[in-house]
Amino acid sequence: MSNEQNLFESVIAALETRRAQVNAEIDADIAKLLEIGERISGVLALSSLATLSTPAKIEKDTFYNMTLPDAARKFLSMNQKPQATNMIIDALEQGGLKRTTYASMYASLSRRENNVGDIVNVNGDWGLPEWYGAKPKKKPEESLPSAAMEEQEEAAEEEAASPEGKTA
Repeated sequence: MSNEQNLFESVIAALETRRAQVNAEIDADIAKLLEIGERISGVLALSSLATLSTPAKIEKDTFYNMTLPDAARKFLSMNQKPQATNMIIDALEQGGLKRTTYASMYASLSRRENNVGDIVNVNGDWGLPEWYGAKPKKKPEESLPSAAMEEQEEAAEEEAASPEGKTA
């Protein structure tokens, strides 16, 4: 029996040694995970401070007497992140403009995007082009028909002013 008892004691001793090794490995892993967690939470805290901004306070007259696109641009620049059309409608109403329909707001912002380019639609939300590395479009030069009309008017004025254009 003493042989069996020695065998059991040696197996138990080996298991306790292995347990101590496993516990040490677990403690080391826990220490590594805690260190990684502290690093990640520090990075997340810094990045959240940079990306999370408190929403701008909209007073009842923030957008008073502004056009829809101008007010939307102001709202977007106040919040510094893309906004859905309905969010813009709600904010502009809160800021003193008369509530408009979704279709009207969308059409107004689309026209502004196409004609001026200082508002852009990105995946259904509205933003500012500078957020995406683009510069606002410059206003297009006068269209050809109006430029041609001005040339004709200038030519008519010159003809009327010149001595050859006058009849005696």
